Amino acid sequence: MAWASERKNVLSTLFLLFAFYAYGRYAQHPSTTRYLAVMISYVFGLAAKPQIITLPFLLLLWDFWPLERWPSRSGQSGCDSDPVQRSFGRLWIEKIPLLVLSIASAVLTMQSQAQGGAVQVANAAGHTVAAYSIPVRLENAAVAYARYLEMLIWPVRLAPMYPHPGTEIRALSVAISGCVLALITAIVLLAWRRRYLPVGWLWFLGSLVPMIGIVQVGAQAMADRYAYLPFIGLFCMGVWGISELVREKAETKKIVAVSAMVVLIVFGALARRQVKFWSNSESLWVHTLQVTERNFVAHDSFAEYLLKRGRFTQACAHFQSAVEIFPEDMPAQEGLGLCAQARGNSKEAIERYENVLRLAAEPNLRATAFANLGSIYRGLGDYKNAKENFESALHLKPDLPIALVGTGLLAQRGWNYSLAAKQFAHAMNVEPTSVGYLLLAKALERDGRAEESKQAYAQAQRLSSNLQDDQKTANELLGE
Repeated sequence: MAWASERKNVLSTLFLLFAFYAYGRYAQHPSTTRYLAVMISYVFGLAAKPQIITLPFLLLLWDFWPLERWPSRSGQSGCDSDPVQRSFGRLWIEKIPLLVLSIASAVLTMQSQAQGGAVQVANAAGHTVAAYSIPVRLENAAVAYARYLEMLIWPVRLAPMYPHPGTEIRALSVAISGCVLALITAIVLLAWRRRYLPVGWLWFLGSLVPMIGIVQVGAQAMADRYAYLPFIGLFCMGVWGISELVREKAETKKIVAVSAMVVLIVFGALARRQVKFWSNSESLWVHTLQVTERNFVAHDSFAEYLLKRGRFTQACAHFQSAVEIFPEDMPAQEGLGLCAQARGNSKEAIERYENVLRLAAEPNLRATAFANLGSIYRGLGDYKNAKENFESALHLKPDLPIALVGTGLLAQRGWNYSLAAKQFAHAMNVEPTSVGYLLLAKALERDGRAEESKQAYAQAQRLSSNLQDDQKTANELLGE
């Protein structure tokens, strides 16, 4: 099934626009109430997603154009007769409360991202795909800026994830990208009197700064969703530029109108084509692998999709491809552990999971590795190691179903049916399955809770497509 995400981008941008509208009203007639409206809109926008953290700086651009609140060259502002430094200082002072909100949001975001393992500086072994030097990150930023411009002009070969090239960034790409950016910057600065040009260009450059990879979050070099807000600046440059052209040369109106229709038709066709790739997860990841290079994240995502649909051989092949691209790709290492486990190769599976625990810093990955190790040791009859690994998994992730079921099976083996039922019930609250409810029914029955056992069995019947096979699986897990 196709999935939609990043609604938070849309919501945060909506509140950003509210903030700009409120700021426009404040600039016309300053008052505490109107400034509070700006702050409240900003707070809601940050709560949705901190991508709008550059708002105070964007408002300074807004002051330059279209509000024209910057002081004139004569040393007078458009609003009063204060000296240049004081007038410009007032514009900065106005932004201080918003800057405080920006700093607070940045600190909280970095803390939460770091705790979730998204801000990748180094993994447990000191290595990670995102642990690149600042020069490498700056090189990638230059190339990404130019790539965003290219995507705006001709939006093809789009993908949900563009892998970071790391130290393999070509010097020629960096040089060309840098020259393009420098040339455009020089042009807009020379055309300073057309204020929409520097404002639009600086909006594009500035609003991308938190998302351009100086602080690396995840393994991507760039992302389509990062461009939504920055593109507003480029659209302003285009719209006001075309408007000025038409106003100065009336004979160009028909040419502009026809050109606009052609652009809309072409872009509409491209959008329709792109939407088809999102019709389901398989078509999305197949397309992603076709339009990107060395994309181990796409291999991982496609492999997980294939695993859920029972296409085991294909899934394992994609996990293997991911490891060949990036040997320390922990999701792929864990996936290959699952492959080995399913083939009955316990030794290889244990090695894979222990490798994940040695290298991975991300709590969810570690929890799953512990739980899978627990399952292997339980199957081998090493119940002491099984119990320790299940408990380690639940310490990291208390709602992990595989660990809950594992501890339930160990409790049932030790005739602690009350604890077994408790663990099975917890697992079913998180992820209901027919086999899980059959295990719960058996534990409740042996704990003397016949009525609850019947209810669990009925729930298993509702969820199962083949109750006989599910019962066989449950009995095998219980060793019966």
